[in-house]
Amino acid sequence: MKKTVISILVAIFTIFTTFGCKVSFSDGDYLTKPDVEAKDGLVSISIPIQSSDTLYINLYRKDTSSDEDQIVNLGLLYPSAIESTGTVYIFLDSMVVRNHTYTYMARYCESDGYYMTEWSNEVTVSGGYEETTILKYKDNGATFAVNETDYTLRLVGNILEPDVEGFEPMLIVSNGSKTQVFKIQNEEKASQEENTEETEQKNVLQNNLIISLRGYLPSDFLNTNITIVGIVGQKVEKTVSVNQESNETGSIKRIFWTEPTEIRIKGYQDKTFFIPSFNGSDGVDYSRNALVY
Repeated sequence: MKKTVISILVAIFTIFTTFGCKVSFSDGDYLTKPDVEAKDGLVSISIPIQSSDTLYINLYRKDTSSDEDQIVNLGLLYPSAIESTGTVYIFLDSMVVRNHTYTYMARYCESDGYYMTEWSNEVTVSGGYEETTILKYKDNGATFAVNETDYTLRLVGNILEPDVEGFEPMLIVSNGSKTQVFKIQNEEKASQEENTEETEQKNVLQNNLIISLRGYLPSDFLNTNITIVGIVGQKVEKTVSVNQESNETGSIKRIFWTEPTEIRIKGYQDKTFFIPSFNGSDGVDYSRNALVY
């Protein structure tokens, strides 16, 4: 049976410009909370500009109408590549459910550390997706199997795409202190041998796909225990390239994420294992370890 090999392609997304003005931060202080407004089935998040030297900003969301009250990594924005509106940056959350209530928080990455805002006021969405819409990848009972000889993951089963378009699958990997996402890209077309009627109706990560870890993960994720947190959908918004004749695609402005999907790993209850080697470059910051309040 043919196996499809998937490689984790790692990109450095942090592109920034220095404008020479910096705000003084105090340790332990929470920054001004974002303003939020629900309109046209979206939530518009206005994030205060704190410094012209901000490298990037993480956005987080809580669904306070849900019993789980789970913190979701909503996305990233890069101030150097996006336009500001007066004293704020705008981030639109489209992955919201009708009649649900949300609150939002921002985390600023500065040269001297991370700084968080207070949680925003709650906002209830009158539009948005129906309750039955699946807004994340569906594991469909699929698991990963680890090959400790070549340090690959093999998908056992099919993972179905969300009911929303425009997202591509990313693998979430943690080394205990850092959690990052890495792009999954097909190197070969998937085998159709075991497709069912269900998988033919949607694009999927298909049974027997191979994810190659060794040689692609950055050094911080090698020669140490890593945990495969799961899979998340990612959508990237970029600026228009200045040179239209070149192959440049422009700078990344915003990154949008679906909710994550946990995938079990056969034989590894905690989904943690060790990979030797040394190669690769950094992925995108998907950290949650600061979110404890």
